[in-house]
Amino acid sequence: MITDEEKAKLYLVFAERLTEQPNVKGMYEYEFYFSEMPETVWAPDWNQQCPSACSIENLRPELTSYNKIERLYTVIPIVCICNNSCLSCQDMVDGIIACAWEDISDYEEYPDPFRLVFNYGEKYESVESKLAQRHQFFSITENKAEDNE
Repeated sequence: MITDEEKAKLYLVFAERLTEQPNVKGMYEYEFYFSEMPETVWAPDWNQQCPSACSIENLRPELTSYNKIERLYTVIPIVCICNNSCLSCQDMVDGIIACAWEDISDYEEYPDPFRLVFNYGEKYESVESKLAQRHQFFSITENKAEDNE
């Protein structure tokens, strides 16, 4: 379990969808990466103009640059920066494009009370609050691999 003190130090730096299609329960699976120092986070292909053409291994932040990964299971479809074909992850860092956002392309109505949008460098508490307002919650907290040794 992540403490409130730890949450206060963490900022969103990356998100990725782990499943292309919903599972048998209709749920998508995502990982949200958080860092205490978002200004130092980088990955090999973050400067590439078409992240969707890059290997996900080259888009994930370097292991030493993030502190926690939170897993989210949800029925809400979310588009992540790594699925984008127009703007680079550097543009995400610069605030030109969000890190992840709710895919509303198949919705008949705009989501109530709001569309989920998660920006690079957004505080952990903000991400958690937005999800809670839509009755969604992180299910698994992971430390970096070296913390588990």
